[in-house]
Amino acid sequence: MRLRRMIFIDQAVGTILCTMLSLFHWFKRRLFPARPRKVSSIAVLKFFGMGSIILCTPLLDAIRKKYPDARIYFITFAINEPLLRCAEPVDEIVTVRPDNFLTFARDVIVRLLHLRRRGVDMVFDLEFFARFSMIFSYLTGAPYRVGYYTKTFWRGNLLTHPTYFNAYKHITEVFMALGESVGAEPVELPLKPRLRIDPVHRERIRSLLSQSGLDGDKPLIVVNVNASDRCLEGRWPPDRFAGLMDHMVEELAIRPVLTGAGEEEEYVQHVLSIMKNPEQTISLAGKLDFYGLAGLLAEAHLVITNDTGPLHLSAVMDTPVMAFYGPDTPVRYAPLVDNRKVFFADLYCSPCLNVYNAKMSECRGINICMKAIELEEVKEALRQFLANGRF
Repeated sequence: MRLRRMIFIDQAVGTILCTMLSLFHWFKRRLFPARPRKVSSIAVLKFFGMGSIILCTPLLDAIRKKYPDARIYFITFAINEPLLRCAEPVDEIVTVRPDNFLTFARDVIVRLLHLRRRGVDMVFDLEFFARFSMIFSYLTGAPYRVGYYTKTFWRGNLLTHPTYFNAYKHITEVFMALGESVGAEPVELPLKPRLRIDPVHRERIRSLLSQSGLDGDKPLIVVNVNASDRCLEGRWPPDRFAGLMDHMVEELAIRPVLTGAGEEEEYVQHVLSIMKNPEQTISLAGKLDFYGLAGLLAEAHLVITNDTGPLHLSAVMDTPVMAFYGPDTPVRYAPLVDNRKVFFADLYCSPCLNVYNAKMSECRGINICMKAIELEEVKEALRQFLANGRF
């Protein structure tokens, strides 16, 4: 299903279902008062966003520390399964396929029956205000339900541990607030996302780059020109990316390596078509699975990217990053790596994405916030990094 259709169904149908379940729950509490129950099985829900799933790993560590003997299920879309295989606190990954409505509905029913048979005791709903995730949480039958609550975005009265969503905190802190509501404490401060990536994937990338003719004496700079289809307005203009890569080729004698998912390959080729020297680049768009991407970003000396999943995957590998922001804000989603350079024009209309508008851009493609980031300032930051190894 297309993302906008999913959001429409969530808002239209989800409100009705949340209301019905809230009435049912009101009567149920009076007829069958809840009793204290030991937490031996926990479900964590996060369907959207590679970056958000990476940034929730400190919460997963805190949950494991609080409930060391509990089995932790992570419920997500199937595309996120490879990523979650690298998250150590997760015992079982439960996936739902959003390919079409029938497949989605069937998977939801099957997964709910599976979780109810296992007897889930606690659910953490990491979606900010999606009604579907709230409905799913309640239908697991878990007596303890942790999630975000605000009077301005009603999802029913189904939470046992409602938690305030603070839009002015980094998202790792926002996720950790859910854990703190049940007594879980951070494993370390500052909060540090972590994934376990097998070294074999880095070795595979070294071999692939060598076969592509990349000079091992030059810095490996990875460029990601793409952004999530949730907000394509988050892309720095293609002519700026093309100009930056021509500068790398002509002035710095560096061959940039481009990345992207299969469905992003066409846009990557469009950016390359604007370049003067596209033959001096290496495009791996559509050629890498998640593990290949992780290996590439771990091997890179620098990653230049829009605000999207590969940015946070680079940061968790401790790879230096240059990141472009506009529709969203680095206040919430800054990469958690020390060696970084963030570009953010901070216009009046920026950021325009928030949980109250379902993170849909208001500018309908006219992203002046990204166009306000000038090519020359990015070139200067790149030269500084290459000269000093830091920003």
